[in-house]
Amino acid sequence: MTTTFFSKKEPDKVEPGSLLSLLESQFEGRLGNLQVRAEPLVKDLARAQLDFYRLCDDLAKLDAEPYVEDLWMPNIDSIKAKKGSYATAIRQMMSEAVLDMDMALNIYYRYSAVLLSVDNSINKILKSNATYKTVLYCYSKYMRPFKSIFSNIDVLRERLRRELNAHEKEAAEYVSLKEAISRFALHLAEIKGFEDSARSLEGMLNSKSAADTQNTGVHKDLEMHKLKLSETNRKISDLSDRISLLTMPLGRASRKLDHSSVRKRHLGEFISDPIKSISSESDYKEFRSMLQELKESVEKGIIEVKNGEELLGSVSVALDSDIYSMVKELESARQERSLIESGIGTLEATISDMHKSRLNSEKLRQDLSLAEEKGRASIGLKDSEKKEIERLFLAYYKKPIEILDV
Repeated sequence: MTTTFFSKKEPDKVEPGSLLSLLESQFEGRLGNLQVRAEPLVKDLARAQLDFYRLCDDLAKLDAEPYVEDLWMPNIDSIKAKKGSYATAIRQMMSEAVLDMDMALNIYYRYSAVLLSVDNSINKILKSNATYKTVLYCYSKYMRPFKSIFSNIDVLRERLRRELNAHEKEAAEYVSLKEAISRFALHLAEIKGFEDSARSLEGMLNSKSAADTQNTGVHKDLEMHKLKLSETNRKISDLSDRISLLTMPLGRASRKLDHSSVRKRHLGEFISDPIKSISSESDYKEFRSMLQELKESVEKGIIEVKNGEELLGSVSVALDSDIYSMVKELESARQERSLIESGIGTLEATISDMHKSRLNSEKLRQDLSLAEEKGRASIGLKDSEKKEIERLFLAYYKKPIEILDV
């Protein structure tokens, strides 16, 4: 980028494949001293985790008699055995708090992952305490150190939560721009797919009068098309499974929300068939709004659900996942499958009708025209998304860029 006196900065020229890395660097630049402030908290959490392990080990080895004066016909051996089970259980639950960050994530989401992991462990331990009430009562004087460390962990995680909450706006902007980049990449892939299909169809048209020696090429083309169809079917299956895994855990809670909702459309419609229901960006915006409403309703106790923390985690994962791009990518894969299947049908007809003088070229021309038409539509969407990405980089990061054509 060059700058001259009394002139605007010329935009940096960026390859499409470099957009995500540029976004990551710009986003981390907006986070300021988050790492400086959050890292000591994570280290303190790690030390507290080790202290918690030590207390669990001490409790498991403790040979003291339980306090049972206020209990009716207590089974002391059973209480002692439960003490050991409790110590082992909560130690395992605390060990599930993963404090070693995944370096593949950016700073914000690394610390968010740590916080979510600690939250899950604490919630599991609190639930376990309800199961082992007798142990807590009979060994209450030995539980005071646990309360101190547990309180320290709770304070540290809330401080970490506040540090992350201070950057919610930057995180929302990051997600918005990342989704735009994902859509842009999807359109590029669609264009390439349609161009490949068009070239394949043109090749079949040009070879309609080929001699028998050229029919060997048709067999190879058929084999390649079937291989590509298998890969496309696997991609469709994987995308369908990913979308289902994100939405299925929300089914029961969505029905409870819909029961009290005045919306014309219900969240249950999206959950039961997200691929059909999320057909446009406005649909996806409405779906995300409903997910946010579900999250707030659970958090505020407006609707009651079992395993509320797990549900909130599932809602957060759904909100953080770009389901719309998955749906559009699935639609694109299905369109590509349709084109491939059309090509396979034509090739099989060619092989079975090898004795005929020519192929049914009209069907091929229609497929070619359709591929070219869809390719032009994808180019228009790609150009629109390109402008939006350039606009968002400038709006969010004061970073003028020009995305290079590929």
